[in-house]
Formats: sequence, structure tokens, C-alpha cells
Amino acid sequence: MRLLLAAFLLLIPNVFRQSNPIAPSTKPSLNKGDGESKANGQKITSQNITICDCPPVEKPACQPEKANTYDPGHDTLYRAYLWFTIGGVLLALAGIGVVYRQGQVIKNAERAWITVSPTEWSPPLRSDGPHQLRGKNVFRARLTNAGKTPARVIGASLRYILIDSLEALPKLPEYGASEPEPELIVAPHEATDPQDILTTYAVLETESDGMLSWADHSAIIEGTMILYAFGFIRYLDVHGKERETRFGYHYAMSKPNEVMKPAFRQAGPAIYRRVT
Repeated sequence: MRLLLAAFLLLIPNVFRQSNPIAPSTKPSLNKGDGESKANGQKITSQNITICDCPPVEKPACQPEKANTYDPGHDTLYRAYLWFTIGGVLLALAGIGVVYRQGQVIKNAERAWITVSPTEWSPPLRSDGPHQLRGKNVFRARLTNAGKTPARVIGASLRYILIDSLEALPKLPEYGASEPEPELIVAPHEATDPQDILTTYAVLETESDGMLSWADHSAIIEGTMILYAFGFIRYLDVHGKERETRFGYHYAMSKPNEVMKPAFRQAGPAIYRRVT
């Protein structure tokens, strides 16, 4: 027991000595005025040591980022791409317009077209004059579908009047009340009988219930008054779109030295003869 205690006491100094070693100094010590000093076994003299009083090296400051000097307006490739893009958009719009117009042309080519014409182009005038035909002056109209698809008539109006001249017509047609017609289907290239639709004929609007007075008869022959028939037909085409055909006919008397007989001829302002 005593031997173990003695060994323990002998080991303690060695443990403390190993845990706190004294590191030898590696820096040479220089004293002013000393000609020489020793460090780590080497001889260091003041002749081979130069003390530099240079200013400390400063860390370079952060330089600002360079401004972006790229200008797309001066880039040939960018400008070419931009113009090609604009040109492509314009060509696409033009192509859409062409396709739309072609579609409209095809659609109109297949639609119904209702035309109106007199059933009798040169009817005799009826008046109360001597040796003249008595009775009513009636304008009878025939409806013809000149299109390629059927039409359904939904309305019509027709008037037959006596006026001083075509210039005396109102600027806007005065058709009067338009009453719905019995449903009538007009097939392509088919002409209707005037009896199929009540308003496809009109009696001349006079005080004598359609018959001319001798004075009016004479005025028509002399050209100081004219007979004028006008009206419209409304119908639906195969696409369900409402269409309208307006018409106007002037009973023109033959002029001296003319071979043509008195007959109805298309006449009147454009608004009286509009077709949609």
C-alpha cells in the first residue's frame, strides 16, 4: 500500500508537466541597438532585416455594376424578328378576312333570292271616258325565287298610286300597315300565283275604286301624271335570316314615233328598290 502511494506521488509531477508544455518561442527577439540576436539556433543580424513603413493594403471597395448599354433598336436581328412577327400577324388577319368573304360569297350563292315582277307588263288603262274599258286598274305581282334554297314569306305590302312625277315620291317609302301573310314557301326557281298571297296585287288608289277619270286618263297619256306601283316582300332564307325585296314600277307611256307599247318599267329612287 505504501509502495502504491509512493508511485502515485511520483507520477503527479509528470502529468502536470505534460498537460502544460512550454512552447519554445519561434519569433526572433530584436532589441534596438543590438547588433545581433539568436532565435532557434540561427544568427540574425540587423543587416538582413528591412522594416517597411508601407501603408496597410486596403480591401478594394465594391465596384458598381456596369449599366446595360444594349439597345434593341440597333440590333438588326431583333428588328428583323419584330418585322417578321408584325408581317405574320397582318398576313393572318388578311387570311381570316379572305376566308370570311369567301364564306359569305358561298352563303349568298346558296341563299334564296325573291324577285317581284308584274304578271302583265302592258295592261290597258280603264277609265270612265268615252269608248274606254271600264273596271278597276289592278297591279298584279309575281314572286319568283331565283336562289338555290327555299324561302318562307312572312310579310308583304303593295300600293298602286297616281302621282305627278317620280320626283313627287316621298323620300321614304310610305307602305302603310304590313299585315302578316299566311305562311308561304317559295321553292327555288318557282313563281307564285298572285292569288297565293293577298298583297301581291293592288287596286289603283282612286276615288272611283280603282277606275281612272277621263281627265286622269288623258293626263297619263300626255305624260303630266304617272301610275306607280311599289311595295316589299319580307321572307326568311334557309339560314333563318330575314330578307327583304323592295320594288317599284312606273307605267311608262310610249313616246311619239316609238314602237314600244305602254308598259311597266323599273323606276324610282334606290330606297324604293333595295334588296337585302
